[in-house]
Amino acid sequence: MERRGYSPSTIRTYTMWVLQFALHYGKSPDLLTEEDIGAYFDHLRRSRQLSQSSLAGCYSGIKLLWEKVLGRSWNANKLPRSKRAKTLPEVLSEEEVRQLICQTKNLKHRAFLKVLYTTGVRVGELVKLKPGDIDSKRMVVRVEMGKGKKSRYTVLSMPLLKELRAYWLKYRPQVYLFEG
Repeated sequence: MERRGYSPSTIRTYTMWVLQFALHYGKSPDLLTEEDIGAYFDHLRRSRQLSQSSLAGCYSGIKLLWEKVLGRSWNANKLPRSKRAKTLPEVLSEEEVRQLICQTKNLKHRAFLKVLYTTGVRVGELVKLKPGDIDSKRMVVRVEMGKGKKSRYTVLSMPLLKELRAYWLKYRPQVYLFEG
């Protein structure tokens, strides 16, 4: 999986699901059938009441084992991927976000929230930002290796730049923009 570029987290998840699958039947996975896989997914849905995200991880891990390790064909008609419910996230209004930021007295926390809100970066990307990723000449923020292992730029507004300068003067971050 490492050679295929899977993240350590994905490798752990897939390995855990394949192990759970084998333990459920008490057999090596190469002795199991498509019917066993289908029955296992039914068991997980009924008995374990897992989230769609967990079921998707299980499905992907077992499918990888089946196709890439065991060299067997995967019949998507017999073993369909369960669909995720398409629900919209609860979104704060612009005024609610403004109030949240204004009520945040700690400069570090306020700067963190402002970067998150005004640039649109994900939390996982934000915690990996470095001071050098802030380009005040071009007024952009470089986001290294975001989702899908792709880098990109996002806009840096003047009010955010002022907030970050005040933050930098007080905290002087060394490695990451938001340390600790």
